[in-house]
Amino acid sequence: NSINLFFEKCFAIMLLGEIMLSYLKIKNIALIDQLVINFDEGFNVLTGETGAGKSIIIDSLNFVLGGKVNKTLMRSGESFMRVEALFLPPYENGIEKVFEDYGIEFEDEILIARTYYDNGKNEIRLNGNTLTASMLKNVTSYLVDILGQHEHQSLLKDKFHLEIIDNLQPKRLELLKESVQNLYSQYKIIVAEIDKIGSSSENRERMLDLLKYQIDEIERAKIKPDEDVELNNERLKMLNSEKIATNLNNAYQELNSNYSSSVDESLKKASVSLNSISQYDNSLVELVERLNSIRYDLQDISETLKQINDQNSFDQARFDEIDSRLDLIKSLKKKYGNSTEQIAEFLQESKLKYDEIVNSEELLNKLNKQLSQLKIDLYNECVNLSNERQNIAKEFEDLVKNQLTDLGMKNARFKVVFEPIVDMEQAKFTSNGLDSVRFEFSANLGQPLKPLSEVISGGEMSRFMLGVKNILADIDNINTLVFDEVDTGISGNMGFTIACKMANISKNHQVVSVSHLPQIAAMADTNFLITKTTQDGQTFTFVERLDEAKALEEVARLSGGEKANAISIEHAKVLKNRCLDYKASI
Repeated sequence: NSINLFFEKCFAIMLLGEIMLSYLKIKNIALIDQLVINFDEGFNVLTGETGAGKSIIIDSLNFVLGGKVNKTLMRSGESFMRVEALFLPPYENGIEKVFEDYGIEFEDEILIARTYYDNGKNEIRLNGNTLTASMLKNVTSYLVDILGQHEHQSLLKDKFHLEIIDNLQPKRLELLKESVQNLYSQYKIIVAEIDKIGSSSENRERMLDLLKYQIDEIERAKIKPDEDVELNNERLKMLNSEKIATNLNNAYQELNSNYSSSVDESLKKASVSLNSISQYDNSLVELVERLNSIRYDLQDISETLKQINDQNSFDQARFDEIDSRLDLIKSLKKKYGNSTEQIAEFLQESKLKYDEIVNSEELLNKLNKQLSQLKIDLYNECVNLSNERQNIAKEFEDLVKNQLTDLGMKNARFKVVFEPIVDMEQAKFTSNGLDSVRFEFSANLGQPLKPLSEVISGGEMSRFMLGVKNILADIDNINTLVFDEVDTGISGNMGFTIACKMANISKNHQVVSVSHLPQIAAMADTNFLITKTTQDGQTFTFVERLDEAKALEEVARLSGGEKANAISIEHAKVLKNRCLDYKASI
């Protein structure tokens, strides 16, 4: 049976093509000890006698979707309460991006589990990953709308209202939105270019002054490559001039001493002797040349040493000049680089920047002219987009009014309020135009229109939401809709009208409705009966999935008979057939 149920659900999901609440698993909440409800695609209806626990199911669903914790819901004597909800694919409403933003790997199934302990600890898991309550509410806002409770009604949130208007007639807005997006993209590019150049002429002048000062300072110094290395070597030589002079003189004296003269004479005699016999041995010619070379080298070295020594004198003025020059280079290295090469590179880059800024004045004037024209074009196109949106909004208002009339709210009013667009200079452009939109509603004659977020939920509010959902059924990205007793105070033909509208929505959405109306129960694709029993001095709530015969008996009971009899069953059949005929027609 479990295998068959699994494949039935898979096939149902393929047909529905939307996110589906597969099951709700509840433990230790109010009168529920442990309970699992396996929902189907299409229209699911939960019925039961007053006090049986219908509200507990909605409370449990609210809890797992991120609603506020009501401690009194915990079953007496228990230390925790827990609810699990499983959603099955496919997902086509952007929820994958939410997972990505939270750093959670996206999987085919979405399993949400929330546990609250009697010590106040709150534990939330999404596919095993820990979430905060605010993160959970963000995720589930893509999964479920609960109509009749304030928490999960996406239509109550102003941020969705402009998106709803845009999705009503996307073809009519397509070209205008593309135009706005293209102009806005060009606008952002030019603004970025102006920011890069520097929009303030004062800032540009300040930058030019700074660059000119830096360029002049480096160029005045006329630093040569590796000049600091050469100067340091010269300075070191001057600091050791006395030691150098002493050793030069010693070397010169040694080369010109009596011993050196005798060596020269000996070398000369040796050369004459070898030369006199070189005609008999050619190899001696080279030796003669080498001996003569040694004599000449010694004489040259001696003369060079004398010249170096004569030039080697400490020049205080030159020493001070070297110190001053090295200090200048050190100062420039602190400002512009760690070496003379880096200072030269800085100089070239500064010259290029200087030229760019000087030439940018003309470019900036050109860009500012382009920006001015672009702002005019973008603003006008945003106004055109807003005007068309307002036309669509007026049509939407008429559709909503018709729905409200159908639902017995002929005095109700609904308006799509557009915030006035500011003038061009104050406009804060976006890729989606300049519009800010909110829905306003009044249920009764003489009552002022108020933002939906300020309207207290109740029977009237729930019927309003039902009417709007009928209009948005084909474009709404929230695929599981829960109606929490929207039929309060309704009976007769109006009950059948509400049932028909729910059936309309269930064509493309999964609908779960808690109801007491036989018309809604008869319209259901799947019926669940909520009952309350007492065992061993304790009270428990149960949910039973009804087969066709039991579903008919429940419709008969809701029609007024405490126990089903032949007449009430016959009436239930007539109502059921009427509902089947309607569903076949849509």
